[in-house]
Amino acid sequence: MMSLSEQLLEAVGIMLLGMGLVYLFLGLLILGLRISARYLAPRPNLEQRQPQTQGMGGEQPIVVPQTSAPTPQQLAAISCAIHQYRKQA
Repeated sequence: MMSLSEQLLEAVGIMLLGMGLVYLFLGLLILGLRISARYLAPRPNLEQRQPQTQGMGGEQPIVVPQTSAPTPQQLAAISCAIHQYRKQA
């Protein structure tokens, strides 16, 4: 039969082992997510070619940067939704 202090010491050891395994698993999970996000993320398309028209000078592709700014219609919908939500509360 084990004494109380031996049982407590064993319980603390098991607890530390379990917590260590949880932190190890979470660390590996975060590392895996970062690696997959780096290699599987879509690449931004910085150039969009416009249909070529007959022009006077040399034709060059038009570079259009893609922005994620909301359109006026989206802003109106968002403000309407916020107004409706505040009206209910």
